[in-house]
Amino acid sequence: MHLSQTVGRAAALLGLARRQFLVDSSAFQDPETGLSFASYTSDRNITYRVAIPDPIPTNTTFDMVLQIVSPNDVGWAGWAWGGHMTYNPLAVAWANGTNNVVVSSRIASGYFSPPADPDAKYTIFKTGTHLNATHWQVTAKCTGCSRWGDEDTGYTDFDPTNQPTLAYAYSNTPVDHPDDEASTFSIHDSLGHPVYDLSVAKNADFAAKLERLYNVGVLASVLAHPGFKDTLEELDAPQSGLITAIYYLGSWLSYVFLAHPLADRFGRRYAAVAGMSVTCIGQALQVGASRPSAFAMVIAGRIIGGLGSAIISTSVPLYQSEVAPPRQRGRLVVMNHIGFVAGLASGFWVGYAMTFWNDERGQSAGWRCSLAVSFIPAFFFLIALPFMHESPRWLVEHGKPEKALKTLQFYREGYYTPEEIKTELAEIERSVDTFKVSGLTWLSLLTDRSLFARMWRAAVLQFMAQMCGATAMKYYLPTLFKALGLGYRLSLLAGGIESTLKIGCTVIEMLIIDKVGRRLTLAAGAAVMAFALMINGALPLAYPNNTNRAADYICIIFIFVYSLGYSLGFGPAAWVYGSEIFPTAVRARGLSLAASGGAIGSIVVAQIWPVGIANLGSKVYFFFMAVNLVCVPIIYLLYPETKGRPLEDMDVLFGGSPGSSAENLLGEQGDHARSRV
Repeated sequence: MHLSQTVGRAAALLGLARRQFLVDSSAFQDPETGLSFASYTSDRNITYRVAIPDPIPTNTTFDMVLQIVSPNDVGWAGWAWGGHMTYNPLAVAWANGTNNVVVSSRIASGYFSPPADPDAKYTIFKTGTHLNATHWQVTAKCTGCSRWGDEDTGYTDFDPTNQPTLAYAYSNTPVDHPDDEASTFSIHDSLGHPVYDLSVAKNADFAAKLERLYNVGVLASVLAHPGFKDTLEELDAPQSGLITAIYYLGSWLSYVFLAHPLADRFGRRYAAVAGMSVTCIGQALQVGASRPSAFAMVIAGRIIGGLGSAIISTSVPLYQSEVAPPRQRGRLVVMNHIGFVAGLASGFWVGYAMTFWNDERGQSAGWRCSLAVSFIPAFFFLIALPFMHESPRWLVEHGKPEKALKTLQFYREGYYTPEEIKTELAEIERSVDTFKVSGLTWLSLLTDRSLFARMWRAAVLQFMAQMCGATAMKYYLPTLFKALGLGYRLSLLAGGIESTLKIGCTVIEMLIIDKVGRRLTLAAGAAVMAFALMINGALPLAYPNNTNRAADYICIIFIFVYSLGYSLGFGPAAWVYGSEIFPTAVRARGLSLAASGGAIGSIVVAQIWPVGIANLGSKVYFFFMAVNLVCVPIIYLLYPETKGRPLEDMDVLFGGSPGSSAENLLGEQGDHARSRV
């Protein structure tokens, strides 16, 4: 008894000594992914790296990252999180010969090809995964690798705090079916059990870093395309983030300084033509990016694209609101948002299609084709727009009433009598003349009480339209699907379906907004989004780590419900409201400045979301739920209804008539709207 205890203590001391003095791993800071790893290279020149979160979550499982670098003549390389090759999560990786690397999750129980492990899932990051003439590398997150076992045999938790002994294996024999993740393969030729010091592998903001890596690969699939990364010679993390963010700097600059002078000086049509032309220039720079200045070309293309996109996103709804009859104005302006979500859906579907073009040519040129597809609708836009009539309100403001009358006749003929058309033109002329003699300028948006009442409402509305969580849902949508158990390609597919459904939801909004009004659609949409966010926040807390598939599927369904709420509310209605409340002379300036509030909201949400996910998990949904709930009373108490009012009558709603008050205006608006055409 004493002898056995002595031997046991001696073995323990020897093991402790080995852990303390014979650590096999070394620290490695990966400039590509931005992660800190503990790294070990075997005698076969295969490198195995591990990254973990800091701090380690307590009383729950956690994700880890595995990175393997292997010579191409290795058949497969394996990794075991439990330190031995049976009854714990395995990762088996190989190059499939078509510029892709496969990671297969397995669990072994003997000396035969192991079956799939249903409890451990690997997500490959495009950043950090590549193949060249001599080596392949894969970087993958494992969900479900920090705990294994079952209720009968008991559970084992991975302990990264005590320099664990881990295990690797490899075989020089290729797998039987390289393109199949479920392929069988031969038994290993060799294995080892290195001791890892994981204190050097800790990563603060671990979840945020992984989310960024995933989104660079999915939401901006072109930016993570292997051919794109090869062209830009392997971007590091700050460069990838800069490519994504610089677009919004261009948008904000354009909203504040470019969009309104172009629309006011050259007209709504030609401002839109200029915006599309600028956008195409930016896109062409990105499509043509090549060494040695590829990165600079992409950055220039992104910021130029942002400049052009902002011009389009203001001039088009301006034009639509100014040519539309009062009773149909909301419907026609919503059509702009239909085009937007259709383009967004097309982007998801193109990205999804490119995942199937994985031969050598697809790897090198697929990303260029993804970007170049956008030139097709741009061509028709540029060809058709000059043949359309200019906005009658802009024509009157620039001393062209005859052309304004022709425009009204073109858009009203068959629906309005000639007398009604002339009356509308007279109302436009009266409104423009009144503004000219008032001495007001664009600065009056900030100094005149009536104009400022519109300015802050439009800006806050655009800000709320992004703070409701829309930016996060748009840019992190595949991440949300992935967290609920969907894979890379399936996440893109789900994103395409979600964006396509938005088109139908926005069509519904187009049909009802002029019947039920702006306030009701905005408030109802915010309420629907708040409920959907509550579900997505609560269920992952009740059933963490994808332990209940039904809960995961419900969350996916309510992501679609959230999209329904956004498409019936803030998505289109914020643009409708902002495009119709300003006088003609400052409408472009007012809408552009208001849209800059939306750009600021996008930047804020883009920062809040990854930090919130990293520190709060699904609880971050409750923050955005609260934002939506607060929006409901704000909309009803502070935003007058504009349904059915001619643009020239907006002064009455916002204190333009002497002696009117906000309270009286809110109370009188319903009767007034019913009395108008």
